[in-house]
Amino acid sequence: MSFFDIFYPTKCILCGKITNDKGICESCGDQLNGAAALSHRIITVGKLEIPCYSLYEYKNATVKKLVVYLKKHNNKKIYEYLAQKFCCIIQKDLNQFNNACVTFVPRTKSSLQTNGFDQAELLAKETAKALKSASFQKLLRRKSHTSEQKFLSRQEREKNAKNMVTLRSKNALPKSVILMDDVITTGSTAKACVNELVQNGTENIVCLFISETALR
Repeated sequence: MSFFDIFYPTKCILCGKITNDKGICESCGDQLNGAAALSHRIITVGKLEIPCYSLYEYKNATVKKLVVYLKKHNNKKIYEYLAQKFCCIIQKDLNQFNNACVTFVPRTKSSLQTNGFDQAELLAKETAKALKSASFQKLLRRKSHTSEQKFLSRQEREKNAKNMVTLRSKNALPKSVILMDDVITTGSTAKACVNELVQNGTENIVCLFISETALR
């Protein structure tokens, strides 16, 4: 143990207890594991059925703390921790995406100005790095006129999501894509992103989220 570790030990981001260098203590890790999402959703885009996997159920108090923390803190250790969790899902159920391009659902301009970073982008970068054979690319950007989805009802989300995103460039898109975000509720945002990718050449897509919420 180093001098620095003795006087400035790593504390769990969720409960404040001294913990290992992962940033989440064993107890909180167990609580997160206990809130694991038991199944995956399917979102339909045209004739395609896109699987959506989540690590956790948002209704759990510890999961909520984690999601809120990630929106406000650029903590590399936590993104590495979550990236390993996503790698387990991919290697277990989604081997065909081992060599895919990893991208993310982009934030609104106002959100980026408030927080200074995009948590979904950081998550996608670390997941691509953990997969080793995958690549990371910024494929999508948010259009300026759209609102934050979290403040809207289901009907409002679906309306707001139409024409929400566009491609960042006119370069050819990868054939296989892993699309990542922190939370899925109605799936409207994910559908908008998937639709834009599919219309421009992507053939295989899977969506990965930290947590899923009940539909409103």
